Amino acid sequence: MTASLARRLARRLARAAIVLSYVLVAFVLLYSADASSNLGLIKTALLCCALMGITLLPYAGFAMAFVVVVLLLLKRKLFVLASLPLVVVCVWPWAGGLVQVFKPTAPSSHSSVLILTANLLSSSDAELELIKQIQREKPDVILLQEVNDISLSRLVDALGDDFVYTAVPRNDNFGQAVFSRLPMTRTTEPAKSTLHPAEHPQQLVWVRAFGREIGFWNIHLVPPVSRSTVRLQARASSRLGELVQQSSYPIVVAGDFNSPWAGQPMQPLRALGYRDAVRDGRGSTWPKTGALRVLPGVQIDHIAVPRAFSVIESWIGSSIGSDHAPVFARIRLMQDSSTEEPD
Repeated sequence: MTASLARRLARRLARAAIVLSYVLVAFVLLYSADASSNLGLIKTALLCCALMGITLLPYAGFAMAFVVVVLLLLKRKLFVLASLPLVVVCVWPWAGGLVQVFKPTAPSSHSSVLILTANLLSSSDAELELIKQIQREKPDVILLQEVNDISLSRLVDALGDDFVYTAVPRNDNFGQAVFSRLPMTRTTEPAKSTLHPAEHPQQLVWVRAFGREIGFWNIHLVPPVSRSTVRLQARASSRLGELVQQSSYPIVVAGDFNSPWAGQPMQPLRALGYRDAVRDGRGSTWPKTGALRVLPGVQIDHIAVPRAFSVIESWIGSSIGSDHAPVFARIRLMQDSSTEEPD
């Protein structure tokens, strides 16, 4: 093969790689499946690929950035120009989260509520570090995942009489607890939340705030690691959207969704006008332990806020020893939102 022929072949392969990259990025950003209907083998496989793709998109962006640097050194300007939009699209979910605090200026008329959500990693002692952040930041409502008997006992002892709480501690990855400085008006039995089967409870509690009753849904969706869990996650998120839409009360949904904000599991909430309190999911909450912690990470823990509220500030907390970082958001009721109790 002559040098000229090799160069032509390399250019063609580069063009094909760029075109294929655009196709793949468009697929992971745009593909969605109707989880309320039957998810067959092909739909499930495509859904899994799209979710994994959107999760790994920032890493693909960094790999593309390296390729762009090589192309610059080779003085392939056209290829550089063609590749740059891909790099921007891929790294934006991470780069946009470098500024961790978000302060919009939406009008509000009532006192604020500070929300904290955190996955404690059931095999860790993350509650010890989290307690320090709770004592410093003084959140009003705390939604916790992977809560076991030991972590619950430590939390109850540390938080004392400042909080009322409801908990379903377990020694696996699906124990939960909600602590609130605000009075709880009622709770929904976890198994009756009907998102996951009973072995994966999701807590729905109600508190008195802003002169009305507000719902807080503590979420921990299963990770999409197999065909069955991909289906289960998609159906649970679809059911979540249906139940939130049917409620006459505003509901804040927070926890470990095991999905970026742009992923399929968040689509039902996005369709209802919910937004991620932390810059629409442009942050990093996982992974925070092990060898992968040196990588930029992605945000799979969210505080999803409905239209009735404005976000005053939000941020991702410092590491607590879990593989997840805690997330904080301070919200207010919008001025044009009714404060009357629904029928």
